[in-house]
Amino acid sequence: MEVRRQHPWPLRRTKLLLAGLTLLGFIAVAPPAHAGQVNQTRPDVTDEEVNGPQPQNVVEIDNTQDGVLTARGAIQLAHVDGNSVAPLNEAVALASCTGCSTFAVALQIVLYQSSATDVAPQNYAIAYNNQCDQCFTVADAYQFLIPVADPDATPPRVLGLINSLDAELRNITQDQHESPDQAEQRIDAVIARFTDLAMYLTKQHAEDQHSDRQSNSGAPSQTTSGLLGPGAIAARHEEAA
Repeated sequence: MEVRRQHPWPLRRTKLLLAGLTLLGFIAVAPPAHAGQVNQTRPDVTDEEVNGPQPQNVVEIDNTQDGVLTARGAIQLAHVDGNSVAPLNEAVALASCTGCSTFAVALQIVLYQSSATDVAPQNYAIAYNNQCDQCFTVADAYQFLIPVADPDATPPRVLGLINSLDAELRNITQDQHESPDQAEQRIDAVIARFTDLAMYLTKQHAEDQHSDRQSNSGAPSQTTSGLLGPGAIAARHEEAA
């Protein structure tokens, strides 16, 4: 079975986002409504459990608050029966503020039939500063694709991972003086305790530290990590310690 991963943040999507930012003067640019989407009126951390071949988990945050960390996250557990597996996981962090930090994190765990042959996940992260001064903006998209005999039965280790990530995310959103990279390290530290699941993880990371009050006419910052094997996040966490 071949997993067909889509190219991180397609060029067309980037161009559309930039066009929206220019046209609207950096009013929040909302993607199409997806299951699990977090907008400005929803809680800082959301959890959901869904079924179907195309689960979608989208987190967007538009930070205009000076001087503190603003964070938003969503955790989605998806059960996918059948031969077609096409999940979407996406984190978008936008900022227009002074001395601010922004952290968006999308965490998607997909349990799918191990016999499935049409597996095409999408996992994106984008971070963008516009008219910012001393801004640090980070977006992380974590996507677990776990083949199982029965997608409707959630393994205890997966439940443990979800509960641990939920607790850590809620703590992060309450700590407004932490940096985005510190917040990211806390998420990675949780995942490092579940090395048996790390082989199923793909992480996309984007950050932008553009810092001036001129409109950022360049493309959003995008750095990408590939498929992380067992223990990779644990190793990174040990290096950071």
